[in-house]
Amino acid sequence: MRFGVDEEIVTTRALEKAPKALLRRESCAINTQRFRAPSSDSLRTSSDEEDSSRSLLSMSYNPRHLTRKSRRELLKQVERACEHKAVIAVTSSKAYKVLCETLQRARQDAEAQLCWNPDNSVWKENTLVSTNTTGKNWQAIRLKERKKLECIETEVRAYQQLLATEKEREKAEQNYEEQVAVDQEEEVRAKVSKWLELIETTWKLRELRAIQARNEAMNKEEVMKVVPSKAEAVERKHKVEEVHEQDQVVQMNAKKHVVEGFERIKRVEALQTRTRAILNDVNPMVKKIRMQIRRQAGVCNQIAAAPSVIKSVVIKIHELFQMAKSFGDAYLMLALDLVALNLSKQVASRDDYKSCFPLAHVIQMTCVQTPAFTDVILGYFHQMCVFTIPWYRVKQPMESIHEYKMAMGFQPAINESVDREKLEHVTEYTRRMTMITAVLAAIYQTIPYDKSVAPKGLNLDHCWTWLARLVNEPPHLLTGALVLTILEVAGFALLRTYKHQFHKLLRLIARDVCPRLSQNAKTGAANAAGQLTLFVNQYVAMKCQLQEPEGRVLHETKLSEADEARTEQRALHHPMYQRGRGRGKRHY
Repeated sequence: MRFGVDEEIVTTRALEKAPKALLRRESCAINTQRFRAPSSDSLRTSSDEEDSSRSLLSMSYNPRHLTRKSRRELLKQVERACEHKAVIAVTSSKAYKVLCETLQRARQDAEAQLCWNPDNSVWKENTLVSTNTTGKNWQAIRLKERKKLECIETEVRAYQQLLATEKEREKAEQNYEEQVAVDQEEEVRAKVSKWLELIETTWKLRELRAIQARNEAMNKEEVMKVVPSKAEAVERKHKVEEVHEQDQVVQMNAKKHVVEGFERIKRVEALQTRTRAILNDVNPMVKKIRMQIRRQAGVCNQIAAAPSVIKSVVIKIHELFQMAKSFGDAYLMLALDLVALNLSKQVASRDDYKSCFPLAHVIQMTCVQTPAFTDVILGYFHQMCVFTIPWYRVKQPMESIHEYKMAMGFQPAINESVDREKLEHVTEYTRRMTMITAVLAAIYQTIPYDKSVAPKGLNLDHCWTWLARLVNEPPHLLTGALVLTILEVAGFALLRTYKHQFHKLLRLIARDVCPRLSQNAKTGAANAAGQLTLFVNQYVAMKCQLQEPEGRVLHETKLSEADEARTEQRALHHPMYQRGRGRGKRHY
């Protein structure tokens, strides 16, 4: 039911009876009125529309003024009055007031922000203070960063300078090593050329001597029909004198190394004479030191084909020399003599070429660390085998065969021997000489494992000189065996170093040495000559290449420390250390 329905019925009837002019006037008055927004004035509780609505309501009770149109207008006015009351009720509520206050504050804040003045002194001061504080903090941070950067740059510069210095040093060392290698190569080439010239000169001299002997024989048998002219006689005389002078030069050069070899043997004998006084001394302190040196010298029996074992033996030998030197030079001489003697026994007991290389490494490194040991060990080699000088002794007319063989290094026979002189068989003698030669050749071609320079007298140049001298000498019983041994052990290293000169030397051996070697089957010379010829033929068949000898490159083995201790203990109980108090005959 709509608002004011009961009154609508009453007013409808009244309006029907009202005059039309009055209703037209009232309708015009109603249309001219406008609806106003609710006033915010709290003192006033009604509006103009409310007043007009009241007047219309009061007029509506008069039936004379109501028409159908005025009735509709009246209804609309009543609705507006109700809406107005509702608006007044809403605006007078607490929630609306709180909303208005909130909006008012928001408006004031917005106006304050719009009216904000950056020239305000307080804001300026606060801003400047905060800006200064922030700037100072940033400056401090930047200073710290700059200091750190400067420190890092300083370290980088120092590191770069260190790298540059290191590179310069490495470059200088490399240049120095290259220059040394070039100088050594030039020196080696000069020596090789010199020896090749000497060899060729020697062969030419021999040919000239043979021709001269043949001519002399022909002159004795036949009478010269044509007398040579004086010019030809003078020319022949000059040639003979020139050949004689060259022969003297070659003989002088050939005798020089022989003299040096025998002088080295004499120095070793003098060393043995000096150490004999310590061996025969009965002083308890001397005996204690002597036994300690002997015990440590037994490390020579622990050599094996492993780099770690070789380094251990070399270190122990070096410690032995240092300990002996602390007691005095006489004890150092004793230690050198004992170590050289033990190593020489190891040399003579080798069975094949493969076992020569570990022993060669020990001797080479011991000579590097103790240069005085070089002369001693070479003296022992020359004592055991005169072919290491090289030197071949010709039997003298008044000399017996026994004396000659003893001078050449033959040893008394241990078992039953077919030799009438009670000496070892020539095959055993040849085996021992070739093994000594193999060990010395292995020493010559060995490079120290610490990459240091080889000691004087134990480098590859001396091996080349030694081989050239053996080839240059007149062939004898062991020439084929000795030359073959050197080529099999050190030929690979000689080929890599001398190349073309080594090729020329092999051609010389095949052309002039092999055809003149001994072919005696009983002594083994024929077998050695055949093997030497086969070696040269294989070299040619392999396009002038040689295989690396087995055992030249060492590898680690599974020898444990217990095995080494057992070997050392067995060496300490060796019969050679059980010789009483050291008086009388010299024993090691």
